[in-house]
Amino acid sequence: MTTEKKNELQKKTSSEISAELSVSKADLEQMYGGMGQEDVTVPRVVILQGLSPEVTEGKGTPGQFYIKGFERNLSKGPVEFIVIMRNKSRIRWRDLKLGGGILCTSTDAKIGQGDPGGECEKCAHNTWTSTDGKPTCDLYQNVILVLRQDEDWVPMALSGNRTKLKAIKNLNSLLMLEMSKGRPLCAKSYLLESMQRQNPQGLQYFTYRISPGNNNVSLPIEEQRRALALYNSLRGKKLNIIEDTDDINPTPQSTDNF
Repeated sequence: MTTEKKNELQKKTSSEISAELSVSKADLEQMYGGMGQEDVTVPRVVILQGLSPEVTEGKGTPGQFYIKGFERNLSKGPVEFIVIMRNKSRIRWRDLKLGGGILCTSTDAKIGQGDPGGECEKCAHNTWTSTDGKPTCDLYQNVILVLRQDEDWVPMALSGNRTKLKAIKNLNSLLMLEMSKGRPLCAKSYLLESMQRQNPQGLQYFTYRISPGNNNVSLPIEEQRRALALYNSLRGKKLNIIEDTDDINPTPQSTDNF
């Protein structure tokens, strides 16, 4: 195939290519076996720490953003993203000394599945104790987003808990401002940047900050329409977000993050 032919093919849309290859909608459905959103996992954007598996494996360095599930390094930012939707979830982790892993999980932070399961609001594992203080079940605030610069807007998750909760709460403040104006979540873009902090014990760790992107100006209407279409395709569906295994043994938190 000549270079000119390759360039011509790349300019065509997916639907045009499918039509040229005589691939019908029924054939595509059969080919993909009725695969839907519930059959896949949502990649998670994490910030690497000193003991993150990706660091020990040489895939990145502390403070860099990494997409788990895509094995993609985003460096330290800034990374521009558009929010599609947000939700809350819970995970109760088994202590690493006992083998680690997940004991109980809730995709809506309301009803848990596992040990002990049931109503999260009434569960003793989500409250502070008089022994070691911290709850054994973590509350996550999840933001489902897309990277604005990517050609394919693949939904991925950015989560806040413990040391990363303050950044998500700051983003929530920006989103609430848009909500008060009657705008959708995707009206503007935001920047994700890495930052280094120190906990009360003197240990260094990395978290992130979020600030307005695109000069704090609303996105072009075409991009907002595209983001809304993506939201409609995800609405009401269960999103299986890839775990962040660093949360099993997180860096001790700083008290100013709450």
